[in-house]
Amino acid sequence: MIKEYHWENNKKGTDRTSNKVKEVLRKTIRKDNILKIGIWNVRSLTGKENELVEELERGYIDILGITERKRKGIGELTLPGGKGIGELTLPGGHLLIYSAVEKERRATEGVACYIKKEHTKYNTVNVTNLQLTRLGKFTHEKKRPIKVTLVSKADVLKTLKNKKKTDSTIKIQADLTLMQRQYLVELRSKLSDLNKSGANKTIRLLGTFTAKQRQYLVELRSKLSDLNKSGLRSKLSDLNKSGANKTIRYIHGKPQIIDAKN
Repeated sequence: MIKEYHWENNKKGTDRTSNKVKEVLRKTIRKDNILKIGIWNVRSLTGKENELVEELERGYIDILGITERKRKGIGELTLPGGKGIGELTLPGGHLLIYSAVEKERRATEGVACYIKKEHTKYNTVNVTNLQLTRLGKFTHEKKRPIKVTLVSKADVLKTLKNKKKTDSTIKIQADLTLMQRQYLVELRSKLSDLNKSGANKTIRLLGTFTAKQRQYLVELRSKLSDLNKSGLRSKLSDLNKSGANKTIRYIHGKPQIIDAKN
């Protein structure tokens, strides 16, 4: 069962108030049997796996997708326990599955999945028994598809058994209610009308553009320049050509259209 819980930081609150909120969240998660799933983007994680465990224990995260973990090859690690900051004792046995570039290439990208120990009840497939082959010829410019072959019959059976254990009723979707989605549609419609008026507008984009596997903090003005090469080129070009000088920002959890000068 997956539920969404949100709260805003109270700047006037105290550490004691914050701890009470965390304690309520922890008890609610255990009571409702909720899986807390997160996604992190990191620069590198080599040799820092225990620090990751410490942060995840504090945040009560069960499953974590990790991007930009620069470690070559594929495999899995059973993270050891140890002593954290202060009196925090880190439990061992958590699973970290990773996949990245070939060993002959520079480690510029990679992904991983952290799974808490109590959720590793599924039969994991031994990655050492996999046969991986890249299709096509090696180049630095174009990535090649991967062909995966399960060598052991037992691993094939484990994969099929795991499929039956999954709960088909679990759905992961955008963190938006129907009213919020409708509000965003109205904002985008209003922004489109402003663009068509020919006024000088600005669109600000913040986030991770995985189409290029880089991190961006971009302010679009008269040209998209290097960002034109990404998969967002078509839609962003239309906005850019209109010379927009408006931006959608989230203020106190509510998106609003604001003049660029503000």
